[in-house]
Amino acid sequence: MALKKTIMLLMMIMVMQTAAAEVFVFKIHYKDGGAEVVDRLVKDGFAPDRNIDEGDASFEMFDTNGNILEGFRFALPLREFVDFSEEGIVKGGVIVYTERDFGIVVPYHADAGGIRITHSSEIILYEDMREKFGMRGMGLGIFLGIAFGLIAGAIGVFLIKRMRKN
Repeated sequence: MALKKTIMLLMMIMVMQTAAAEVFVFKIHYKDGGAEVVDRLVKDGFAPDRNIDEGDASFEMFDTNGNILEGFRFALPLREFVDFSEEGIVKGGVIVYTERDFGIVVPYHADAGGIRITHSSEIILYEDMREKFGMRGMGLGIFLGIAFGLIAGAIGVFLIKRMRKN
């Protein structure tokens, strides 16, 4: 019984490992109608931002030839709704920011050449990524996933052979 639980646990870990993929994470600073990339990194994770696809701004990632790799709409996080209750009365309002930091997470593309963010049909950010990232080849996440899968498979084969001997 413990052997079955161990095998099931190993299988669940393998499935969870393969679900994550490499992503770009961009930290963007918005100020008075313009934006700049403050920080960027590539890591293993998920890219939910591209599934939103609604709002007044758009994000595009393109390759070195200008072809769109990723594109979606999103709302610039410039409004914050603040509500609170004071002596049984709901109060609050909307805070509108002219300066704000926010992040965007998108799937990793080895041939990414740049990103562009537009708001109200105006380009507020354009960044050439070729010098910052370059071509990366096989990522660390893929290597670790394969290594983990091989180790888990070897353990599984060992446990099955051991179970058959008994």
